[in-house]
Formats: sequence, structure tokens, C-alpha cells
Amino acid sequence: MGMGLFPKHNSKFLITHINDSLLKINVTNTIKANEGVRIQDSIVSSFCNAYIKIISENELLLSTNNRIYVKKSAFEKIVGNNNKLVIYNDSIIKGIEFIDSILHTKHHKIMIYDGETSYRKYGIGGINGSIVISSE
Repeated sequence: MGMGLFPKHNSKFLITHINDSLLKINVTNTIKANEGVRIQDSIVSSFCNAYIKIISENELLLSTNNRIYVKKSAFEKIVGNNNKLVIYNDSIIKGIEFIDSILHTKHHKIMIYDGETSYRKYGIGGINGSIVISSE
């Protein structure tokens, strides 16, 4: 059980720890306290009646009923999908299905790069890794 204080509103609340989450359970107003550091009201209000999941020692996840949900298609338009970048003879190929069609025709050299190496080599398109195929 813990206690918190938001100086601007002069209110105390109790927090309990349940299943790796912190839950605010009791709010009481106090007599005039020190002003302390002012916090934006929108930030403070987002923590009211919310579950806070402990991710790590330095990271908390705020979980409320008003969470934003984004369709997978909209998310992929923004950040792309998790497919690797495919490059065949120095040309970027759309779709990983192309690999099956060429592998039985000639001898090929195939290099697979992880995300960080691929990003350094090919930029944002290679963020999920890349498969580089060259015919011999």
C-alpha cells in the first residue's frame, strides 16, 4: 500500500499493488499543502481511476477504458508490415512470394541481414531486415 500526492489539487490517494499493477483506491482532500511542482491537469486526470502496469523498473503502462485502438491496415500504412525487404539483383521486389519463383531457375547467392544492419544499408525500408538475392 502506498500514498501519493498531487500538489496542485492538494489531494492524497492510496495505491495498492495487484498482479503487477498499481490501482488507485482512495482519494481524500487535504488542507492547503505546499504547491510543489505544477503538473498539467490533462496528464494528472489520465491517471485517475486507471490501472498502471509495471513493465520494468523504469517503465509503467497506463491502461484505461479509453485506450486507442487502430486497425491493422492503418497501422501498416504508417509503419509498414513486418515483412523483410527483398532485393533481387539490386532491384527491390514487392512481395516475398517472388523468392519461390526464382530459386529453382538458377544458382543464387542469398544474404540475410537483421533489422539494424539492414537499416544502415537500405534505410527505413530495411527496418525489419532484408533478404538480398543475386544470381550467379
